[in-house]
Amino acid sequence: MTDESEEPKILSVRPLTTADYIKMLSEQSEAGNALVLAGLVEDWLQKLLLHVARPMSNKAAKALFEGAGHLSTFSAKIEIAYAFRMLGDTTYNDLVAIKNIRNRFAHTIKFVSFSSEEITKACERLTGWHKGCDNSALYLARTKACVDDISGRIERQLWVHALQDEPGSRS
Repeated sequence: MTDESEEPKILSVRPLTTADYIKMLSEQSEAGNALVLAGLVEDWLQKLLLHVARPMSNKAAKALFEGAGHLSTFSAKIEIAYAFRMLGDTTYNDLVAIKNIRNRFAHTIKFVSFSSEEITKACERLTGWHKGCDNSALYLARTKACVDDISGRIERQLWVHALQDEPGSRS
């Protein structure tokens, strides 16, 4: 029950200035960068899974990785790759953090940036995070480290396949 003598609260409304727009756009470019980098990492993780898996048709791969496929989500790819020892602990932990940071940028109705409290909290789970670090630079470095690690694992897998297919080798 409200007191009738109480004035209704009116939210402050002011026009957005050019500076407001520039600030919002610069923060959203951070979100765009976070989403693109996470997508790049996810793509490399999918490549790793495909290199380790038995050969399959494009149709079978699409059924597995697209739509409602069992490995259609970043989370599923991370968990399966880790469960089957395709990832080390550091890369696994960074991938989970990258996924969570990506989700915080992607699933919000407010403007967030790498300096936002909720993004900073998520960045704390990245390897090498320390108070006062540049979250954006660390995110970039850790996504690159994950891609480098995954790329190296794919290269090793290619060598394994090449050695297995070498004439005179035992299968």
